[in-house]
Amino acid sequence: MEKYPPVAITLPWLRSGGTPLTRHLIFTDPIGSHIWRSGLNEDHWKLALAAVVIIPKAWSRERAASRENGMHALRHFYASVLA
Repeated sequence: MEKYPPVAITLPWLRSGGTPLTRHLIFTDPIGSHIWRSGLNEDHWKLALAAVVIIPKAWSRERAASRENGMHALRHFYASVLA
């Protein structure tokens, strides 16, 4: 945290156009902005799953955007393990 301190980012809360709220994010994208769930899922997570043959290597962009084997499923798996 000392080497890479959290970045203050202000975004609409709960919905587009919602009340702006500032939070300090630990994880940001390469330009210091918030990470989009879809970008992480499609551009990194699904590529990693394909690299270790958990999902087929030949998957389409539409398939990459599906919730199956995505970060949402990972979140629920993790919460189940904690319970």
